[in-house]
Amino acid sequence: VLKKGTKQIRGDIDFFRSYRDMDFENLRDQTLEIDFDSVKTKHYVVIYNSRYPMPAECLAEKHHISLSTVKSVFIHLIHAYNWSFVCRYLVTPMEIIEYLDWRERFLNYYKDKPELKEKSEKWLVGRFVGSPKVPEPDYDDFHKDYEGWVDALEGRERENLKFKGIVQTLAPPNNIPQQFNREYHKTLLELALLDRTGRKAFIERYDLVGRKVLDGVYDCVYRFSEGTKVGFVFCPATSDLDERQRLNGLRHFTYAHKYEHKLNKCIGLYIYPGQNGKLLVDWHYTKERWEKSYEWDQVVKELYRKGIFLPLKKQRIPRYKFRDGQ
Repeated sequence: VLKKGTKQIRGDIDFFRSYRDMDFENLRDQTLEIDFDSVKTKHYVVIYNSRYPMPAECLAEKHHISLSTVKSVFIHLIHAYNWSFVCRYLVTPMEIIEYLDWRERFLNYYKDKPELKEKSEKWLVGRFVGSPKVPEPDYDDFHKDYEGWVDALEGRERENLKFKGIVQTLAPPNNIPQQFNREYHKTLLELALLDRTGRKAFIERYDLVGRKVLDGVYDCVYRFSEGTKVGFVFCPATSDLDERQRLNGLRHFTYAHKYEHKLNKCIGLYIYPGQNGKLLVDWHYTKERWEKSYEWDQVVKELYRKGIFLPLKKQRIPRYKFRDGQ
């Protein structure tokens, strides 16, 4: 692990530095260009396993600092079982990235604390969900049972399956224009960046609009914004609208929400009834620098006057909930 595994990491870093612009292709023949230098934060992880039981002192090694590259590199060392555990409880890609960032800061800050060697990955996850800050005097108690905190986390299996099902409905058909492919990847990226509270807000509005559409209710557009970064719009639509009408309306509502909240990015979903009680979805991704516009000021006012837009309420939702009310 410490020799061959970390050497592979260093080899990968040298490879990506040599070939900075690379096209990655998935099983749908969709490509995405990634510039290694443009990725601001990188995490290096060696996930290992062994067919034989490993000594406790080996399992206690949680990271490695590589000094043989251009600069020192922090490399996470995580057993495969622990990695699957992290993915099970943190779930979203964004949370896992945040955890790796927190893990590096925590292990570096408390590197001289002997109690750290004895702590399990489960304990580290519990400390992370308690607070992502380092140091944090109210939480940095090495005698606290943070493994119990993980056991008390409310499950999210049903929400995860629901979110996965919604995302699959957005997948475009094969053999479509490359521009549409790029918009699809950008949409997936924004969805991947949602934490579990963002996912919950997304699912709640999707389900609400879906139920209203199936009941023939078309009252208003439902929306939310993920901080100041990206907005989401859920529009109920009838099945008698043709594709051009749906897309024009979807672009109109999506840009209006983006404009009202001074966002640079916004994703809109048009949800309408299909056959046998199924829902069909059109989506639109827009990214454009926000600029003041008298015309769009009037559009937003008109949408409020007609009751299509309703004021958004600011809510502060705790990301993690515990069954025992902790």
